[in-house]
Amino acid sequence: MFKRTSVFLFPLIIIFLIVSCKNATKPKEEDSDQPVINAIEVSPNIVLKGGTVYLFLAATDPEADKMYYDWSCPQGQFFADESLQTESNTANPCWWKSPTEEDNYTITVTCTDSISDPVDTSITVSVSIYSLDTIIGEAELASPFAMYLDDDGNIYVSDPGLSCIHAFLGNDYFRWNFAGLDSDSVWMHDTTGYDTIIDTTVTPHDTTINAIVDTLFDSLNINKASFTIPSAITVDEDNHLLFVADVISEDTTELSVYNTDNIGSPSDTLYGFLHKINNREDLIPVYPIHAPYSLAVNTNNRWLYISTETAVLAYDSTWFYSGWDKQWNYSIGVDYVGHGLKFFNGYLYLACFDDSVSCVRKFTDITNPLGPTLDFEFSDTTLQFVGGIAIAQNGHIFVTEGGGSEKSYHRIVEYDETGNYVRSFGSIGDKVDQFNSPTDIFIDSTGKIYVVDMGNHCIKVFKE
Repeated sequence: MFKRTSVFLFPLIIIFLIVSCKNATKPKEEDSDQPVINAIEVSPNIVLKGGTVYLFLAATDPEADKMYYDWSCPQGQFFADESLQTESNTANPCWWKSPTEEDNYTITVTCTDSISDPVDTSITVSVSIYSLDTIIGEAELASPFAMYLDDDGNIYVSDPGLSCIHAFLGNDYFRWNFAGLDSDSVWMHDTTGYDTIIDTTVTPHDTTINAIVDTLFDSLNINKASFTIPSAITVDEDNHLLFVADVISEDTTELSVYNTDNIGSPSDTLYGFLHKINNREDLIPVYPIHAPYSLAVNTNNRWLYISTETAVLAYDSTWFYSGWDKQWNYSIGVDYVGHGLKFFNGYLYLACFDDSVSCVRKFTDITNPLGPTLDFEFSDTTLQFVGGIAIAQNGHIFVTEGGGSEKSYHRIVEYDETGNYVRSFGSIGDKVDQFNSPTDIFIDSTGKIYVVDMGNHCIKVFKE
């Protein structure tokens, strides 16, 4: 009986073993779903030399597999704890101790579940002598473009997004959209009696065109104008005048002029008058005033300079249309798109865009009818879409960069007085110490750096 049963069982055992072997050698179906990176958290984005940066990668795995992390950077050290006691580049969150050399460092993190292909991302952290000090105008500004910081610390800002001008005067804040008084037949260069009343019962104090005392000018056929796209802005501090370039159309820009003594004065009055600065038909070739970017006043002779996408133009102290004196683009044989414009120690500095490279030029003899004398110029092949420009007390040149290209770093770049690269800081983003299209920059007497961060709707102040 046993022998007969064994004869029948033996083939079954053989079949079972064959099937078992096949199942054992069959590979496990590969997990093809990679981890998904949701965000990378970095704080701060600008750190002092030898400082600590918090890093965290928010990632998920579709199959809920365990994930592994690998942080890397050519410089600095990674730690698993904030006290920097346990060195590790595989922890998440992770802390990075920055090197003692200033630079913009790329930190990369790779994430894997050990089954599928790894995924990675990277961020830029600036190691700098500068750090964020304060933020101005987060509640008031929409699309700040240009600013002026006077010697008393007062800040004037143009805001194309709200079609208005902001004034931060110490603890007081004012905003208005009244561009001035306009007439097709009369040039308004005498402002006697032309006042508007600021309504101080509302916050912010808002001067609108409806607040003008109509009885003063109805008989003169003078129109009350509001801003369209206010862009360039500057202040003649010696003569207490605020200038605003307002883009009305592609080939028409109006210049509004205000007395800064009347902004926030006890009488709460503000006046403005307009000058149309249309196409330069007296020049060959004709240069329309397209996209005025920056204004600057030479306080020695009160000449006003405007940089545009086609030329830099000078306007003399009469403030009349006939006072336009020259354009430099043609007279010195250089084509450029004028952006930031600042005076410093009698020199005029211009940030401009030549073809695909941004550069900085420094001019002397700026009232020469034949064109100014080029003192020096320098270009930086890494610099794309330069914007505002500022000069520190030691002569160092600062420019903003941002917008228009993936190569644009959205940062601040510093050069010495002869144009040699010193440092840069900043990266694109919406964090407190990041930039999104910085358009203008000022440096006060203490060395603080004021940056107009248009995309993040504020002014950011950095200190050394």
